[in-house]
Amino acid sequence: MKKILFKDIPTDAKLLAMGNHFRRSGDRQPWRVAAYFRDGQGEELTRNLAVEALCVMGLGRQFVHLEDEPYRSGGFKQEFSLPPVASWQERRLGDCPRLSRRLAARREVAEQKCFVFDTEGITVWLPKFELARKLFFHAGFLVRAAYHPSGLDIIFNVKLDDEEAIHIHTPAKTGAPVSTLKKKAYRNLLAWLLLNEDVRRSFDSIWMLLNRDLRERNGYQRWQFDFDPPITLDGVKVNVRGPYDSDDREMLIWEISGLQGLNARTSEQEIYFHHPSLKLPVRGTGGDRGSSGAQGADDIEVDTEQEPDEAKERQLIELPMEDIVFSNTATTKLAYNGKKAGILGQEVQGELEGPNNPKVLGIGDDVIGGSIAPGEYQQLEAEEQQYSNRFVMLKKIIRQIAGESGGKISLQELKVQPLPQLPRCSYHKMKDEQPRCYLTARFRLEDGRERYILEVDTSDNKKKMSTRIVGFKSGLEIDNRIEKIFKGVVKNSLSWPGSMCRSCEVLYSVHHPKDSESDKCEDRMASWRLRINSRLK
Repeated sequence: MKKILFKDIPTDAKLLAMGNHFRRSGDRQPWRVAAYFRDGQGEELTRNLAVEALCVMGLGRQFVHLEDEPYRSGGFKQEFSLPPVASWQERRLGDCPRLSRRLAARREVAEQKCFVFDTEGITVWLPKFELARKLFFHAGFLVRAAYHPSGLDIIFNVKLDDEEAIHIHTPAKTGAPVSTLKKKAYRNLLAWLLLNEDVRRSFDSIWMLLNRDLRERNGYQRWQFDFDPPITLDGVKVNVRGPYDSDDREMLIWEISGLQGLNARTSEQEIYFHHPSLKLPVRGTGGDRGSSGAQGADDIEVDTEQEPDEAKERQLIELPMEDIVFSNTATTKLAYNGKKAGILGQEVQGELEGPNNPKVLGIGDDVIGGSIAPGEYQQLEAEEQQYSNRFVMLKKIIRQIAGESGGKISLQELKVQPLPQLPRCSYHKMKDEQPRCYLTARFRLEDGRERYILEVDTSDNKKKMSTRIVGFKSGLEIDNRIEKIFKGVVKNSLSWPGSMCRSCEVLYSVHHPKDSESDKCEDRMASWRLRINSRLK
């Protein structure tokens, strides 16, 4: 990842609050939104941002503008399940006791809308904008669609093919960028958004409530963000950050850092995404090079003000990944239109500003004759995609178990990540110096209990390790506990740490299938699946 700079947001500025949307009365220009920051010297400042900036406006984030770290999240970490949406109340943000008095004194901030609900003994205040940001705002074209009537219909055309497949078409210049469609995580999100009626109704409610509730004053139209949440959020697990009062057991959410357990399967049919630029390369190996981040530049500056040129190739701006996990994803595929010459060595369009200056990318709507190269946020691709060739058989077994359980066991999360690096330890690397990865799979049982599968890649035969199936004791912060376990694996030279038993109420070892001839391999894998399945219950 390159160093990502956000124009008009000073380095080390912390996002304190979001204000109203606004634009001049009678003006056809896009909506803008007020954002309140505190800079590195402690001074408060206001920035008026284009709506495409909403993709990264998680409250409490400090925009450090460092390499591999454009911003840092702040606040107390908490994890819980969302109660039924029907039980949520609507309140003003200014009514929340956890909001600082300085911000509560700003009427524009205090009047912002919140959801309030009780879960697991905690009273939670959730700003409406933050929930919508986490659900929908992961690319500039999606934000723009939310602020137009029938915005999704403008960029997507959904067709049913004789009940055998679903085809989703998007135009070349005014639709979704082809670079995002090549990302499975974005296809999962778009399929969920376009085909789930409840989710689509929620997305469309943004425009509906804007059109209904905007107010005019002093020559400006103003609006406090509002939307209707999808009822399919019932029971979804969230990881959040923000100020927490342990005495009153009350929390104000700054940022939703993770959403786990969203159901994306709306149909058994295969879903094909179409784009005029989807063509198979016939020579060369660099077919996707032009759609990656700006090449050859040390830094990238994200500019929401200047208009990008539609004639230039859109480039992805690689941001830290937003943790969104679907428990049951649809089968999405790309529909290629033909073949094209490979582009190995082709120069990325857009002028390089110089070896020591940032390359400027715009995330606004492309126009003819725009001044800079266009860009689009890439913040959804799961880490597993980078290591898609690891744990192939185990991932297949995990998905089979979830699919054959009849709803008694649901897969909530599946991640593949590199083992942590520790001083004076080398076991985080394979023999070929590639990162050694670990797998975590989280299942929810019918009675609400959770089970985890933990696995370490020992395919280089450096050492043998069994698969671990665990159930953690209540009251623990699971992510931190899993991180400590895998740090222990590295410290113990690829052995499971003995301290695991102190944090687990369930702990099983499942041995791997033995090496065998190909004609017996299928039987051994089936036996492995049965052993894992029996220990999950």
